[in-house]
Amino acid sequence: MQARFYQGVLQDDLWIWRTILRRLCLPSLQKGNGKGQPANKKERLRFIEHLFETLRKTCGKRRLIVSIDDMQLGGEDFFSILLDMKEELSHCPILLAGAYQDLPLHRKGPFLSFLETLRTVSWAEELPLKGLSKSETVSMAQEMIGSSISDQFLERLWERTGGTPFFIQEVCRMLHRNPHTAGNGETDWEKNIPESIQLVLEKRLSRLPDTTLQTIHIAAMLGERFTLEELHFFARNENEKNLAQAVEQGIAHGFLIQEDGTAAYRFCHGILYDTILSLLPLSERATLCLHMATRFEEGFAENSSKKYLPQNHWNLKLAEWWSSTGTEKGRVRAQRYTRQAADEAYRSGRYREAEGLYESLLDLSLPKPRNQEEAELFYLIGRTKFFTSSPSESMDCLQKSFAYSKDHQDMEGMMRIAAQPEYLTTGYPGHVNFFEDILSLLTPGSLEEAKILIYYGVERLSGPGDFLKAEKALMRALTILSSHEDRLLSLHARIYLVYLYHCYGKPHEALKLLEEAEDLCRENPDSYAMAHIFYAKGMVLPPLGRKAEAASGLENLLEYSLSYADPLKIGLAFFLKAQFEMEDGAWDTARDTIDRGLDLCPDHCSLLLHRAMLEYRLGQIDAGDSFKRRIERVHRQTPPGPYTAHLNASAAEIVRAQCTGETANLRRILLPLLSIAGLKEVHPHILVRTHLLLTLAGYLLADQELVKVQHEKLKHFRKHNFIRPYLLSRVLGLAAYILGNPERAGFYLNEAFHIVRIYHDKPMEAWILYESAKIDLSASADTEKRAAVRKHLWEAHETASSLGMKPLQKLVETELEKNSPLPLSRREKEVLALLAAGFSNEGIARELNISIFTVVNHVHNILHHTGASNRSEAVAVARHAGFLDQ
Repeated sequence: MQARFYQGVLQDDLWIWRTILRRLCLPSLQKGNGKGQPANKKERLRFIEHLFETLRKTCGKRRLIVSIDDMQLGGEDFFSILLDMKEELSHCPILLAGAYQDLPLHRKGPFLSFLETLRTVSWAEELPLKGLSKSETVSMAQEMIGSSISDQFLERLWERTGGTPFFIQEVCRMLHRNPHTAGNGETDWEKNIPESIQLVLEKRLSRLPDTTLQTIHIAAMLGERFTLEELHFFARNENEKNLAQAVEQGIAHGFLIQEDGTAAYRFCHGILYDTILSLLPLSERATLCLHMATRFEEGFAENSSKKYLPQNHWNLKLAEWWSSTGTEKGRVRAQRYTRQAADEAYRSGRYREAEGLYESLLDLSLPKPRNQEEAELFYLIGRTKFFTSSPSESMDCLQKSFAYSKDHQDMEGMMRIAAQPEYLTTGYPGHVNFFEDILSLLTPGSLEEAKILIYYGVERLSGPGDFLKAEKALMRALTILSSHEDRLLSLHARIYLVYLYHCYGKPHEALKLLEEAEDLCRENPDSYAMAHIFYAKGMVLPPLGRKAEAASGLENLLEYSLSYADPLKIGLAFFLKAQFEMEDGAWDTARDTIDRGLDLCPDHCSLLLHRAMLEYRLGQIDAGDSFKRRIERVHRQTPPGPYTAHLNASAAEIVRAQCTGETANLRRILLPLLSIAGLKEVHPHILVRTHLLLTLAGYLLADQELVKVQHEKLKHFRKHNFIRPYLLSRVLGLAAYILGNPERAGFYLNEAFHIVRIYHDKPMEAWILYESAKIDLSASADTEKRAAVRKHLWEAHETASSLGMKPLQKLVETELEKNSPLPLSRREKEVLALLAAGFSNEGIARELNISIFTVVNHVHNILHHTGASNRSEAVAVARHAGFLDQ
């Protein structure tokens, strides 16, 4: 039985009880019409007496269970009847089970008084009932469908049904009886709504008051979530009070929910929302969509509700509404709003969303664009595909767009495609150079040719790493510009030559051009060029021993980069600043810098790698792992190919293995690295990092074959400057050691040590000292040389300790213990150090918080191991052996 809420519609109180009597096959005093007829007071009293008398007689023959749903919708008389039943039928075997919605809008009036009364008596019990939990939904679905179900399906089933048993049951029945309705994909089943659900909701909707039904339909067109203000904007013929009442009725009838603490509302769950949309007749839907789209456009200027949702939401809604009108005007406007939504998604970096929207406007199978609009769409799809799927698919679209621009002699269109920053700064297989086609169309010696030559030089420099062609193009551009007055282009040509000479290992040539560019920038202020100059200083000056000068401009670099709101430049600026701070061992400052950068560029792989490395070096393994997982997430979202995301994911795992000694996961990172190493047309910067990471992994795994192959390839990069040169020398030294050539290893590591001191990279200096000493100790048996090497270990230990680098500190201590000239325990070493400092036995006991007898025992052992006859002689023996050089 449902009390006063039959098929989702409010009913008359007495009609409910008449229905109870009919269900019991008992005579009713009055005949109801299903909607309820008004009754006067006398008639009501006569009916209630008849009801109680009938129930008394019936209970003498059988037990009764009366189930009442949605009691919160009852009136005052309805609740008084329930309470009177307890008094009048106290000896009858009747179980009364009632359900109600515990919502704020129902906690008032007769219902609230009724609840308060029930909560004070012993014969009533209140039980909270909720939707099924996720685990309960899983159990129910598995039992009903009876086949293997994916976790993704179960997750979506729970989300789409809100844990409501009826909806879960009907979906599972549909899939069990008709497996084909599940479709071919994981979410295809969501497009099929069980007929039973449609019938139930159709009846409930049909009995709603017209105002409430119209409000529900407008809300559904707005989306699963909406606000009262948005409803009022689109339902302009209704006042706010009527709308608020309609929304309350929608909540009371189980269609809507108010989100806690907000002015927002939502439909109870996804299947209910989709069913309401599907039940809306096409003609009514077309009319409603036309009204809402027109209303939005007419009232756009005063549309205060647009601030509550991203503009992209309204663009997509307008496209949906206009498309649903079924008119040519609607089709044209739907395409316009879809394009606006795609453009906004692209500008916001939501490339996958933008790609899908652009593709909905164009047939990608076209051999070439037929008009300017299609050429533009091919260009935009090419741009989005670069970030989402595949550079080769991206290049196919760009080539079609470029061909259209070339056929129509659209120089601006060709330049836009050729000079994209992503293609100019990333080398990858299948890269196409558009500049050669453009150069053939230009007048030799013209300003346009100089501009294209600069772009061409950048593309050759940053794409495939063809330095000779890049230098030739940039120098040719400077020659042409010498006869023109365009100082800005001349400035940019010099800046790119600075990068070229730096990468090519020509620091003095790079410095000369950098100074020329800085002078030009003072004469012709340009913030974009100045940002590049500050960044170039960060690369060119440290190898020349002028790191402090380079660091002084990093704040200015950040300021210039932030002014452009360019994620690429912002990420590079924070990366360079954090790198300098980490090299100084200023961990807290570096951590703050990286976090500031990640707030603006949350998926910047190089910043994430720096953050993971920082935590690993300090021994904060769990914190480092959290950032490593973020890198791996970006890695999974990145298309296969030679991208920084793939390298940084591997680099994080290698740094972790160095600091923890755990190498179990290193084998799984080798495959993507080997894949990159085997590609052609990969930029040398990416290639050298790939070989370096493979060599380090081989060193940690003691894999001679892997190291041998990578070692030979790494040697070819020594003349270039793609990474800090001491990093390359260090890895070459470790490789030589694994390959059984300790002398060559010592040469490389000694070279790395001298270079790292020029760069003032304190943490790496400590690592190189440790690794160099470890190799020397394993290769030398000379007592004096081993004593000198132990001094390097103590120096590494002191640096690691002062910088808080616990993993390195522990590795150094292990090496010191293993190569100790005296077989002393750690506590005996502490006692010996205090003896050398002049402490008495009593002083040592206080310092180490041990008993005087324990100190005497340790001193006895020290004398035994050193072969000394007294304390002073023991200290002298230890000092001569280099044991006290810490």
